[in-house]
Amino acid sequence: MILIDIGASHNFINAEFTKKKNLNTKGFEGFRVFNANGKLTLVDHIFERFGVILLIFTMREDLYIYSLKGNHHITFGVQWLFDLGDIHTNYQKLTMSVDIDGKTYTLQGIRDDFPQVENKLLEVIEWC
Repeated sequence: MILIDIGASHNFINAEFTKKKNLNTKGFEGFRVFNANGKLTLVDHIFERFGVILLIFTMREDLYIYSLKGNHHITFGVQWLFDLGDIHTNYQKLTMSVDIDGKTYTLQGIRDDFPQVENKLLEVIEWC
């Protein structure tokens, strides 16, 4: 499963998933990223040139190895979204649309954890 995260600066792949699938990763000097809890974590391994077939085109993306939380294996961040150009999103319907060669293609999100997030958001709004 893939998570598209507009708040993530880079593309990531779950460290446990790379070990389980015995993927060939490479070490590098690294950089630090902020976790959701605000802590800095060192990212110093990469899975290079991961092949992604999306809609009508194939991309090769570098994925940084990270201990992802949740039930997804890959997070695509702004690094990947940048290549798509203009993107139209509908957060109520969990859709993301992109125009390619005059045709609109839409990705549909899964509402797996959405009701829990929505309920917490409502609690915060009522509390404010």
